[in-house]
Amino acid sequence: MLSDLDLMDDVLPRAPHATHRYRWREVCNCLELFRVCASARCRRTKCCRGDPVACLRLSMRPAPEPVREFVRSLLQAQDEGLSFEAAFEDAVDYHDCYFAWVAGLSAGRRR
Repeated sequence: MLSDLDLMDDVLPRAPHATHRYRWREVCNCLELFRVCASARCRRTKCCRGDPVACLRLSMRPAPEPVREFVRSLLQAQDEGLSFEAAFEDAVDYHDCYFAWVAGLSAGRRR
C-alpha cells in the first residue's frame, strides 16, 4: 500500500529544479497553507516563505483525495506549459473542493 508521501512523489520529486519550486510556492499560496504552517514567518506574511516542497508534502497528508488531485492537476498543467491562472481555470472539476478546503482552513485558524 502506498503512503501519503508516495502519492505525491509522482508530482513532487525529491530534488526539484529551481523553476519548479516557484510553481509549488504558487500552489502553497493558492491553498493558503500559511494558515497551518509551522513557520511563524509564513503565517505572519500570509504566504509561503519556506520550502514549498516540504510544505506540500506535509500539508497534503491530511488533505482529502480531491484536494490532492487538485494539486496534481495544477502542477501537471503547469508542467505542460500553462500559466498558474490557466491551470487553475483548467481544474474546474476541483473548484468546489478547493473552496471548501480554503474555507475549512480559514475557519480553523480563527479559533
